[in-house]
Amino acid sequence: MDPSRERFSCNRREGQQFSFDGVDDYYAYAGYPELTGNIGTFFIWCPTVGAADTHGHVLFGSSSPSVSGYQIYPSLGVSIGSNSQSSGTLPSWFNTTNRSLVLASGGTAAACKAFLDGTDTGITWSNAPVAWGSGNKNFNLGRYAGGTSWDFNGTILIAGYTDEIWGEGEARAFHESYGLLIFEPEGEDIYLPSTGEISLAGVASNQGNSSEAAAIVQGHVLAGADSTQVNTYATGIITQAHALEGAASSQGNTGSSVAVVIDANIDLVGAASTQAGTSSAATISQASVLMVSAAAQA
Repeated sequence: MDPSRERFSCNRREGQQFSFDGVDDYYAYAGYPELTGNIGTFFIWCPTVGAADTHGHVLFGSSSPSVSGYQIYPSLGVSIGSNSQSSGTLPSWFNTTNRSLVLASGGTAAACKAFLDGTDTGITWSNAPVAWGSGNKNFNLGRYAGGTSWDFNGTILIAGYTDEIWGEGEARAFHESYGLLIFEPEGEDIYLPSTGEISLAGVASNQGNSSEAAAIVQGHVLAGADSTQVNTYATGIITQAHALEGAASSQGNTGSSVAVVIDANIDLVGAASTQAGTSSAATISQASVLMVSAAAQA
């Protein structure tokens, strides 16, 4: 018994097993006042299972302070903690070999399960198991306290009770390990293989600040066409300077609405133009000098 886990168990020495003749053999033990309520799991591993007694086999139970039994009926119905016979039956039990049975109760009829050889049988019950009485219990392995018509016939490697609720994974591991499941080192978990297939779909990775408390900063370089770029990774505003290239100017008759007429041969000598205000918002003005030789201009 492990007081921290409230577990009762009987196991053989290595190379030995319990043997019950189906007539008057049983194992009894008193104690365990800490076991209360009706939530828990009974487990048993049997190298051989013999013929049914008059009322089948009562594998485990208590004679006081309350009478309780974990029974397999001749019809292969099952009772957990003296609740009503199950609505379904086990596929087999009597006159077989290498069998394990796990009977788990979650406290209600709907939360009861029977696992045979590590597999959920799917049988159900209409009422909940009887709760353990307070104080010390008188446990019986292999018989029912009410008489000698329920005696177990066969051999047992290990049997016991825990207030933990086992599922199919624990029942399967218990069966496949020949009962060694319950002897795992204290505080260590048992990892069971998955029975289904799992498809993993990869998504875009998201990397956070995984190594220190400071923020992770990443700088990006922006490549612009014909541009000058500054401030590529600071926290301030990113500014961008552009160089403007002016196109050749086109000048027309800006001073009059009438055409300029030259009716003589005129040599025009243009002075170098001066252009100001290439980048300001003011008006651009251009001065030109006309040199007239022997000509009249209207």
